[in-house]
Parts: sequence; C-alpha cells; structure tokens
Amino acid sequence: MKATRTWAAGVVMVLVAVVALASGAGGDSPTAGASVATTGAGPTTTTSLPATVTIEPSSPYYVAAKALEAVQVRAGTVVGECTINAFTSCRGAQLANQYLQGAFLAYSRLGGADLSGVNLLQADVAFADLHRANLSGAQLNATSTTRANFRGANLSGSRWVLVAGSDTDFTGADLSGADLTSAGLTGSDMTKADLTGANLALADLTDVDLSDAKLDDVNYCQTIMPDGKIRNPQPSAAAAIARCGHAPPTSGELLVIGNENPYYALALTYEAPYLPAGRKIGGCRLAPRASCAGDDLSHRTLTGAIIPYARLARTDFTGSVMTSVVLDLAVGKRARLAGIDFVGGSMANGRFVGADLSGATLVFASLNGAHLRGADLSRANLNFGSLVATDLTGADLSGVQLSDSNANGADFTDANLSGANLTNADLTGAKLDGADLDGATFCNTLMPDATVRNPVRGLCPGQ
Repeated sequence: MKATRTWAAGVVMVLVAVVALASGAGGDSPTAGASVATTGAGPTTTTSLPATVTIEPSSPYYVAAKALEAVQVRAGTVVGECTINAFTSCRGAQLANQYLQGAFLAYSRLGGADLSGVNLLQADVAFADLHRANLSGAQLNATSTTRANFRGANLSGSRWVLVAGSDTDFTGADLSGADLTSAGLTGSDMTKADLTGANLALADLTDVDLSDAKLDDVNYCQTIMPDGKIRNPQPSAAAAIARCGHAPPTSGELLVIGNENPYYALALTYEAPYLPAGRKIGGCRLAPRASCAGDDLSHRTLTGAIIPYARLARTDFTGSVMTSVVLDLAVGKRARLAGIDFVGGSMANGRFVGADLSGATLVFASLNGAHLRGADLSRANLNFGSLVATDLTGADLSGVQLSDSNANGADFTDANLSGANLTNADLTGAKLDGADLDGATFCNTLMPDATVRNPVRGLCPGQ
C-alpha cells in the first residue's frame, strides 16, 4: 500500500508531548503545556517537531520505512503460476526467492509451498494456511500474519521485524535463528516450536503458548513474556537495540524521512524513555494485571507502559500520551480514551466494550482480536492500523480515518461508518451487514470478497 500524504495531520500535535518527555519531562504529573495539544485545550506549546527524522540501518523501522519507496505486487499478478490474490489456492507452489512485497494473500492456501528467500515485506497473509511451507530466509518484516497457520513450517533464518501476528499458529514450526524484533505475537501458539537462537528483542509474547518450545540461546531484550512481565528490561526501544537487540545491520545509508512518511511517528518516539514498570500514577500502579478500574489517568504521559491483563473498567485516560503502550488482554469496559495518542500501541485481544476512543490517534496501533462492541471511535485516526478479527459490532466509526488499514475478518455489523475514509483499506473477509457507509470514501479499497472498489492506478485523491 502507498503512504498517504495527509496521514500525519492527526499525529503531529500529539507527538509534542513525546518530544518533551525525551527532553526530560516526567510522567507523574498531568501533561500540562505540550501534551495538552492532544485535546486541543490549554496553553499553546512552543515545542516544535523536526521536519525530518534520521533512521539508522539497525532500527526496526529502517527496512519498513524504506520499503514504502519500492513497488508493491498488485492483486491479480501471476508469479510462478500462482495468482497473487486473497483466497488464492497455490498449495505446493514453487515460489522460492520471488518478489511478493505488499502482496495481498489473506485467506490464501499455500500449504507445502516453497517460499524460501521470498520477499514478503509489508504483505498480508492473515488467516492464510501455510502449514509445512518452506519460508527459510524469507523477509516478512511489517507483514500481517494474524491467525495464519504455520504449523510445521520451516521459518529458520526468516525476518519478522514489526510483524502484526496475533493468534498465529506456529505449532512445531522451525523458527531457529529467526529475527522477531518488535513482533506483535499476542495469543500465538508456539507449542513445540524451535526458537533456538531466535531474536526476541522488543517482541510482545503476551499470552503466547511456549509449551515444550526449544528456547536455547534465545535473545531476550525488553521482551514481553506470556505472563505480561518484561524480560531484560531496557529504558527505551533505542537502548534495547543498542545494548542487546542484535538487529542485523541492513546495508544502506542513513534514511532521512519527513512527516509524510507513516513511520515518522514511530521513528520520532524511538528514543523516548519508557515509563518504568510498576510506576504509580494517579493511584494506579502500572504493571501487568494492574487493577485501576475507575482511576483518573487523564492528560498523563504514559509512553511505553506495559500493562497487559489490566482491569480498566471506566478508567479515564482522556487526552493522555500512550505511545507504544501495551494493553493486550486488558478489560476496559466503558473506559474513557478520547483523544489519546496511542501511536504504535497494542490492545490485542482486549475487551473494551462501550469504550470512548473518539478522536484518538491510533496510527500503527494493533487492535487485533479486540472486543469493541458499541465503542465510540468517531473521528479516530486508524491509518495504518491493524484491526484483524476485531469485533466492532454496533460501534460508532463515523468520520474515522482507516486509510491503509488492515481489517481482515473484522466485524462491522451495524456499525456506523458514515463519512469514513477507507482509502487503500483491506476489508477482506470483514462483515459489513447493516453497516452505515453513507458518505464513506472508497479508493483502491479491498472489499470483503477481495474485489477492489473504485480502483485507481497511482495515488488516490488526497494522498
């Protein structure tokens, strides 16, 4: 998918608080001044954001940001006698070393296929069947693998940096030497998988089943373990990579990107310090399984807080900076999250029924498998977000930005999507029964049956 040129409009102001935090501001007190911009109230800040951000080759965002400049494989392209499309059936296909960057292969059947050395950067294989496939040495950085089947597959030496892979089945798979830096794998099954020598720096393994897995010589660095606790904690993402990440350097010079690049927000917060585990703010001790129901955490800077399995019913986070916060499997019925900055955050498999996320910035956020029935996401920015298998039944998504988002298998039954921007959105397998789509924008939008609505060659209007 191509990056939009207007995506940053809803992100730039809320990042001011993160810049202030990186400069030394704390998270114990309300984010007066700079971060008040997240709600549009309060004094005007004088803090400004840089026009560009420099990304080093060792950064997890380097390959993904640079890949946006490359050609993406279009739906319907024939590669090695296999038609690249959602729902395609190419069992046993010989596709070794093929270029499949950006390929839409959700719900595809590729069991036993030879995909060794293949380029699957920024592709979509959610719900796909890849059991016993050979993906040794494959590049899957920034790819969606949520609910895909890799049982018994050869994934040795493959790269999974920034993968969105909640509830992926890796039972008995060979992941030896694989690089899983910053991979989101909440709820995945790694029973009897071979992870010998794998790199799990910054990976999210919340609720992952590691029964009988081989874990010799695994690299843990700011790794969220199945119980939600952090193994080998580090002060920031940048520190984790520098100290123990072992991210293989990518050949190439420094990459300079501007705020038109969707990875700008993530790269800008790369060095921002995480909130230390166990920090008590507003009466809430921010740690796995925290009990903070009804607490007031509004207008705070909570960057990098790891609080999976938390109890957050009616907790007030209004206007808070929650960049890279982990809320996996949290229960936040009717939580107040209006206007939050949740760039790069995750609430995978969480239960936020009836929550207020109106006006929230959820760029690159993972809502995979989350229960958001009746939630208010009106005017929220979900560009480049992941909503695979998300339950949005009856939710208010009026005026929402869903450009370049992945909503494979999401349930929008009776949801209000009036005025929504669905440019380049992937709705393959989604349910739209009774949804209000009045005034919604469609451009290169993949519909539930994988057909393209309003196909346009090149950039869509507004990009």
